[in-house]
Amino acid sequence: MLRFKGGRESPRLVAQLEDSQEWARRYNPIRLALEHASLRAEIIDREGSDPSLPAISVTNPDVLGIEQEDVPERQLYTSRVDDSLNRLGLGEIVLIRGLDICEFSFAYSRVSSTPWTTIKDREMPVRLKAFDHVEANKRPIYVLEQKNEGIYVRLNEARVRTWLERNGLPVANDETPAGIGGTYLLEYVDFGRFLVNCKEGMPGPKTHRSIPNYIYLLLHTMAHHLTQALVEYSGLEHVSLGEYIFPADLAFLVYRRGMTPDLGNLSAMWRN
Repeated sequence: MLRFKGGRESPRLVAQLEDSQEWARRYNPIRLALEHASLRAEIIDREGSDPSLPAISVTNPDVLGIEQEDVPERQLYTSRVDDSLNRLGLGEIVLIRGLDICEFSFAYSRVSSTPWTTIKDREMPVRLKAFDHVEANKRPIYVLEQKNEGIYVRLNEARVRTWLERNGLPVANDETPAGIGGTYLLEYVDFGRFLVNCKEGMPGPKTHRSIPNYIYLLLHTMAHHLTQALVEYSGLEHVSLGEYIFPADLAFLVYRRGMTPDLGNLSAMWRN
């Protein structure tokens, strides 16, 4: 029997786990929760001032190189950042120094960048064309592995709870001892590969707005706001940044991607 934190059994969570085998992998919150736990254990929870560590909290004065002896300046910096986080409704921001990134491509399309396109007034699915065979009737998969920078953000759960309540979606504390994340996992319905079941304005009946819909929309919007800020202040372009959302944990990651070597754009931006 699967349990929430604290030992409470949840038959509904077991049912969700069984159903998740058919969910779109990219938006599967159970899979993403496990990935988030791994990210926390391997990188986020190991943050610190030592440059050999993979991350550092932006509330740490050492991220700007403020001397240990300058206690008033260090306290002023921490106070300013904490105040900004509180006004933004954020619980945590961590600058990742060495994020392992692996990107791959197995096919391409010159028709459209979206899964559907209009041809002769008809909606047609866009098909991918695999790369040509190289040898022994094998098709290549092109892989890029590198370490780069990223910014990890976790929202303030109390502020998110208030926001949901103002939108008529209260979170029942007694039913979900794991908080909003537990509610997300219990109420999630497969979004589909292209978020068809999450969007309003799609053909057919109007999509019902639920807590999972609202939370994913909130995190996706916040990630895009951060991306736009990074583009404006770091000198990077939109195409050189990626995002990864962990909805049940109210967190997301915006990271540097691309073929060019990491030039410390994000850390330099924060220091400036």
